[in-house]
Amino acid sequence: MIDYILPAQQEVKSGESIMSPIHNGKGMIVIGYQGIGKSTLASKRDGIIDLESSNFKIDGERDENWYIIYCRIAVSLACQGYIVLISSHECVRSELRKYNPNNPKDKYTVVIICPHYALEDQWIQRLHNRYIQDRSDKNYAAWKDAEAHFVDSIQSMTQGVVFSIILLDSMDYDLGGLIMSLYRASQPKTHFSQRIREEGC
Repeated sequence: MIDYILPAQQEVKSGESIMSPIHNGKGMIVIGYQGIGKSTLASKRDGIIDLESSNFKIDGERDENWYIIYCRIAVSLACQGYIVLISSHECVRSELRKYNPNNPKDKYTVVIICPHYALEDQWIQRLHNRYIQDRSDKNYAAWKDAEAHFVDSIQSMTQGVVFSIILLDSMDYDLGGLIMSLYRASQPKTHFSQRIREEGC
């Protein structure tokens, strides 16, 4: 089930940012398709962590159970109030289904963000351009994977899942603004009332 189709623009107030981490707030895990801007966003905003899956390689190889530790770290950080941006590997999504973010003691939500099928050509071109700018093995693999499996990957991410899904319907979007909106919506009203008083807004 698709929960939202993202409008082309999300308004964000000037100077708005996420605290690091949100004290007593619910964290969030964002499963993001390759190239949506996870690393760029995390480098600019406090409280957002890009949990880069390529860092779980040793001598170019991952342990066969790497995704188990990866998900444990993501959930732990989210329960501490961080917004954690993670890879969209199928094994990662499958592992996260074993957790229960609706448990009162687990203060986090999970959302999938990926492009709409209609953006296939533009998205592949984006990944190609990224590789031209930074000829890393990671960027090459992402580009070639999208060339071969874009539609299949989006179908896998959006069908039969238990998480909320955001489909980007335009290449012109504000990932930070979108995540901020989702973050606000996930917070208990009592938490935001307290935060507004503390910040004097």
